[in-house]
Amino acid sequence: MISICTSIRITYLFGNIYKYKEDENTEGAFGVGLEIFMRNSNQFGAKIGASYEFSREIDSASGSIDGVTYNAIYSEPKPTFSFYTLFGDIVFFPTNELYLFGGLHLAKTQIKNTTIKADAGIGIQLGFGAFLNERFSLDIEYRATNYDFTSSEVISGVSYTQIGELYFQGVLISGKFFFEIDK
Repeated sequence: MISICTSIRITYLFGNIYKYKEDENTEGAFGVGLEIFMRNSNQFGAKIGASYEFSREIDSASGSIDGVTYNAIYSEPKPTFSFYTLFGDIVFFPTNELYLFGGLHLAKTQIKNTTIKADAGIGIQLGFGAFLNERFSLDIEYRATNYDFTSSEVISGVSYTQIGELYFQGVLISGKFFFEIDK
């Protein structure tokens, strides 16, 4: 027998951005999503979905370019970024209430108030979850995404153009409400 349910996800994503020799310090942000969760009778299942994590500010950065070390504290308007994510996971159920999952995602980031331009990135997620009752569950997952980026900056009067990789990693906490259940 296969059980299929659809859920609304409310998320909070903690994490930081790392780009070529630079760390960008950010705060967490809330998000929303939809998910289809499938489970068969033998302890395995799958989930697919889409989510959007709302905009968060980049507060500061530190790094090194061509031997020049710098620390930057951004003023208003601070750079912001948000994520659109499509994901798919394989799910293992060691008990009826607990589950482990892992899979791949494709994320598009929207970055504003900065010269950074990033393409869509591919990443992984690993996590665990628990059904609190028939309608609610809670997930905690680690998410890492790698993007290609370009950036043009002026540091100490010298113009730099960077082409490289932008890396995001963080912990995502999701509360889910299941509004359709097919058993």
